[in-house]
Amino acid sequence: MADSKAAAEAVNILRNLLCSPVLINTIANSVDSSPSTSQTQIDSEIGALFRPTHNVDARNTNLTQHVTLPSTPGSENQTPRFIARRYSSWKPNSKGKRPKPPYHRVYNKDIILLTHPKENNVVKQRTKQKLYEKGHIISAFEFDKTWDYRTVMNKMHEAFKGKIPCGVGLEILLPCGNKLVAPTFHEGQKLDGNVIQKVFKRASLYLRPSEPLQSVYGETSDSEENYEEEAVDTGGTDDEWPSHSSKSSKEFVSASAKTSTAELPATESHGMAISISTHVEQPSTNAQASSSSQQETPQSNSPTPRRWQNDYGTYINLINDSLDEDEDEELYTAIIASIEDQTRPKEDASLTDILKELGEKIRNTGICKFNINRAAVLDGAIRGFRRVSYNPNHTMCIKFSDDKGTTEEAVDLGGPRREFLRLLMEALSHSEMFEGHEGHLNLALDSFAVRDDRYFFAGRSIAVSLVHGGPPPCFLSETLFSCLVKGPEMSRPVIEDIADNELYEKLKRISESRTVEELQTSAEPLTDYLSHAGCLRPLTSLMDKNPLLEDVLMFQVIHRVRGPFERFRDGLKTLGVLQKIQQHPEAFHAALCYTPRNLSADIMDGLFEIRWSETGSNRRANENRVVTYWRDYLQDAEEEEGPTKLEDILTFATGSNVVPPIGFSPQPSLEFLHNEGKYPVANTCINCLRLPIHKSYEDFKNNMDFGIQNTQGFGMR
Repeated sequence: MADSKAAAEAVNILRNLLCSPVLINTIANSVDSSPSTSQTQIDSEIGALFRPTHNVDARNTNLTQHVTLPSTPGSENQTPRFIARRYSSWKPNSKGKRPKPPYHRVYNKDIILLTHPKENNVVKQRTKQKLYEKGHIISAFEFDKTWDYRTVMNKMHEAFKGKIPCGVGLEILLPCGNKLVAPTFHEGQKLDGNVIQKVFKRASLYLRPSEPLQSVYGETSDSEENYEEEAVDTGGTDDEWPSHSSKSSKEFVSASAKTSTAELPATESHGMAISISTHVEQPSTNAQASSSSQQETPQSNSPTPRRWQNDYGTYINLINDSLDEDEDEELYTAIIASIEDQTRPKEDASLTDILKELGEKIRNTGICKFNINRAAVLDGAIRGFRRVSYNPNHTMCIKFSDDKGTTEEAVDLGGPRREFLRLLMEALSHSEMFEGHEGHLNLALDSFAVRDDRYFFAGRSIAVSLVHGGPPPCFLSETLFSCLVKGPEMSRPVIEDIADNELYEKLKRISESRTVEELQTSAEPLTDYLSHAGCLRPLTSLMDKNPLLEDVLMFQVIHRVRGPFERFRDGLKTLGVLQKIQQHPEAFHAALCYTPRNLSADIMDGLFEIRWSETGSNRRANENRVVTYWRDYLQDAEEEEGPTKLEDILTFATGSNVVPPIGFSPQPSLEFLHNEGKYPVANTCINCLRLPIHKSYEDFKNNMDFGIQNTQGFGMR
């Protein structure tokens, strides 16, 4: 009963409140004035929950005090959005994606109207200034992507109205380096407004007329031959306004304003192909003109032709200036390196000059020591190459020991080094890393050599021997040489490269098959091998024979040893030898591949410089007699044993059995032993051979043979 009474009283009080207008207005005013305080309290509570440190509170407080946000209706009491993002789970709707660039139907591009049909150089400096003065350059000409090819050509004629006579056609050219080339497109594709925007990007658009335009502004010109001569002399630089021929060019066909010569076949005057990466030319400014002028100044003492130097230097600078941040820098680096190799003039440099250039890197400030036993030359060489202190740019110091371990008394001034490199080349040719016929060796697959990284040291040994004055290897096959020059993918091994006699005979039978039955019968014994090599396939016709042989040869000679080949090639990069091999394959071919021995008595006689005594002396008379014995001895050696004995004589005198590709240093010389012994004496460090004095040729020959054939090591010479 009491509860019912209390409820009735509460209902009456509520009715009285709702019926009082004064009370309702008071409550409404109180509610309107309280949001700022409640919002501030909410912000404070959120900040207290999510602020990590006191410093953040202070920083946000200062930030809100000093930053004034633009006010909008109803936002006076709202928390700044950047603060709300910091302490809320707000995330952008874009999910990190870049916004698509807006589509623009029109774009602007500089147009340059040339004055002669034979102009093929990018205009610069004074030439560009002249064209500006004559009104032949329009800056920021507005193109529309919806224009078709005919509309584009009509707009070009309208833009240069009064400059292009009626019936003169125009050809659109693209700047590439210092040259202008005609863009090439797929059949049916033309230079419409959209294609121009994509192909030319930021480059200027050049228009070349089909006939000279001098008559348009009344300039005189010289003969056509003078124009061509000036274009060659300037090497692409336009220091003066070129004089052109007044004759009509027969290389262009006159066309109306609505017909373009861009559809005509490209002539030789177009020069380079568009497949080379085109450069992007920025709009011309005074600063760029000054930079171009500095880049085009040739070095007077440089052996590089001036024209090539200007073209390549300008191209590289323009490529570097036009790099976009979003482009792949490695791709541009590869393009620049490729064009440098392709555009560099190919000079017929001799192998000696190339190796002497590489030899300039060698410094006498450091010495790399090698302790060599003639019974294990390759092992001693690898130990020396592995040493932490080894540097291929330092001089090599070789100390030999005989088979018993006795150290020879020899100071390496060149002779021990040449003998070491000669023995090293012989050891490589007989090592397990190479296989095949003598003088035509390919890489073999040896697990120990792979594990010990010996293929790398094999390549390094060859590079060091060539540059440090040692003999060339002369045992690589044509296939292996081709792999080094062109790459494994471009090489085509032959059946003679197969070192396995059993496999060679089976492949030989396959190659000699004349019917499908013979082909299938010959291939049956190789089923397991073909399956392992990935060459197993049904043989249904004779047309399957050659592809099968090619795949087997590629697997056996190249793919099977691809890993060792890569390490061998890396070793050849020592001292820059591999790069020179690829640049001058003709020069290195005779040094790396087999060549018949050409050492003769005449070559040996001309190789040694004779150091005579005073003319008219008794010694000079004896020397004259012994020199004839020496020359007879060389001729007899050639006739009796051929180049082999001559090589032994050269080895005795210099430590090398062949003339090194880089040459001897110093030049081999002949001296004489007057009453100092009956056997020859050699100082291989200075390439000096001392001949004994004998009264008869028989005594001279016998003592020379005995001294040369019974000498080993520097201690006995």
